[in-house]
Amino acid sequence: MTPLLLLLAMADTGRAPVAFGPEPPPYALKIGTEWGARGKGAWRTAIPVQHSVGWWWSGHWREAIEFVWWYSPDYVAGRLGYLAGDERMPPSEIERRWAHVAAAMKGRLVFLVQLAGAPKIDLLSGTIDEPAKLDGIKEVKFSLLVDGHTYSPEQAGPVRVEQFRDRVLLRRFPWYQFGPGGHLLLQETEEPRSAVPVMLGDYHIWLYRVEFGLDELLPAIESSDSFSLRILSRHKQRRADFNLIVPGRDDG
Repeated sequence: MTPLLLLLAMADTGRAPVAFGPEPPPYALKIGTEWGARGKGAWRTAIPVQHSVGWWWSGHWREAIEFVWWYSPDYVAGRLGYLAGDERMPPSEIERRWAHVAAAMKGRLVFLVQLAGAPKIDLLSGTIDEPAKLDGIKEVKFSLLVDGHTYSPEQAGPVRVEQFRDRVLLRRFPWYQFGPGGHLLLQETEEPRSAVPVMLGDYHIWLYRVEFGLDELLPAIESSDSFSLRILSRHKQRRADFNLIVPGRDDG
């Protein structure tokens, strides 16, 4: 068992925070720092807040290409922790960036949702058989389900639309750049996405930002162990379930 897994196994079960406080959650910050110090890859910090909601047959295997990410206190703390461990960022800079993101959140619950279109691939030749169908990613509605009650977002809409040739971006798109204060989560060697994307290629991404007000939601969420984001289009329903109870969590 790795030291990190041993640490998780020994710790108590805890609860993921929903609102951004004055300081980053120690649990997420510590794990992110450990991953950064070992060069494990910043993408790992998104694992606890990422859910796959759509798949595509690549011609060889089934790939997840649609995702929901909860832009949560744990995610931001873990990402900043990773930067601290990987780039030796001082605590004062971590505190500054955390305070900026927390202020930008303005008491909201925020999700980034990647919906995607990819062409149909011929099984034998590996060539494109049909172009991507986009009707299921353009006209969508969002809602949050908490203990059987449904809530509508205060704001929801696309924050980035891209079309490209490299299908690797379907799985590695830097979604966090489009969260509140997301520019503060970039690594030193990472470039922000261009202001005007080049719309060329067979692969499509529509990245939505979905925001709910916590003033209304927080009492319901605090009395629940989970919540779900639902995405409704004309012929499809997608759903991402988020568990607030975290085995191994210790913020002491």
